[in-house]
Amino acid sequence: MDVLEEILHVIDNHNRFIISTHINPDGDAIGAQLGLYSFVQDLGKQVWVVNTDPVPAVYTFLPFADVISSKPPPDPFEILIVVDAGSLTRIGDGLSKALLPQKAIINIDHHLTNDRFGQYNWVDPKASASSELIYKLIKRHGLNIGQKRAICLYTGIMTDTGSFRFSNTTPAAHRIAADLIAEGISVDEIFRFVYESLPESRIKLLGLVLSTLQISLDGKTAWIRVTQNMYADTGTTKEDTENFIDYVKSIDTVEIALFFVELKDGKTKVSFRSKNEFDVSKIAANFGGGGHQRAAGCTIEASVDETEKIVAANIQRELASFMRSGALKE
Repeated sequence: MDVLEEILHVIDNHNRFIISTHINPDGDAIGAQLGLYSFVQDLGKQVWVVNTDPVPAVYTFLPFADVISSKPPPDPFEILIVVDAGSLTRIGDGLSKALLPQKAIINIDHHLTNDRFGQYNWVDPKASASSELIYKLIKRHGLNIGQKRAICLYTGIMTDTGSFRFSNTTPAAHRIAADLIAEGISVDEIFRFVYESLPESRIKLLGLVLSTLQISLDGKTAWIRVTQNMYADTGTTKEDTENFIDYVKSIDTVEIALFFVELKDGKTKVSFRSKNEFDVSKIAANFGGGGHQRAAGCTIEASVDETEKIVAANIQRELASFMRSGALKE
């Protein structure tokens, strides 16, 4: 019995589930959660979706989005299913301690750096998105995907592949997307909801953030930052910064893009993006984070100024070593 069959067996033989995902959830985290929620509910089970952070406004159009809560149910539950999170603590310090299942934790993820924290671990770094794994789970069970689940799962795959532009876009991702589209979803409407429904405040924030752009002397590394003062000045929050790093990565000479996000507690969240074979997940791992080869992140207990100096220097050293190896041309 492979791990997929084991997970389906667990789902079939239990009745009370909680589904959670990582803090600051993105489109794949939310899409995978909601697709899975609908599937488990259609099997006649009791299921709750509990996250540390609320659904980003841009994803509130998704079917079932209103079921997501920050409060666990008062009664015991049997199974915790965590999707799109590389470690249990990624769902938040509070929830990782509060969500204690009676029977088991199921871990479904596509991050290479996942630490296999569950009793059942389905981790496939070759998958384009966690939503792709949920699609496969439903298909293996034999239940129809249906239009509502298709909207959720398509949104997850679309956002995690950068609208099918990133290197994690595989033939399988396109085939699955085609199957989801065949369920009657409107891909142009989904695109508009996610990418073309931005409030004026977010554009003002983008302007402030891009004004912080710094580029290394060799032009290969560039970074931006966002501070709590910027949020206050524009009436925005950290969820409004999604995809800002892509503007940095689009610079012609840049190989490594960084985004430093000042958090309320004084810590700094760092996002890494790479255009080449340089593995930014290793850099993130140096600071207790993780992710994919070309997209990773971490949180550092230091101010934005300190973090910027530490991480930029680390990147420069690693990139120089990478270039000396001949993997990247000067």
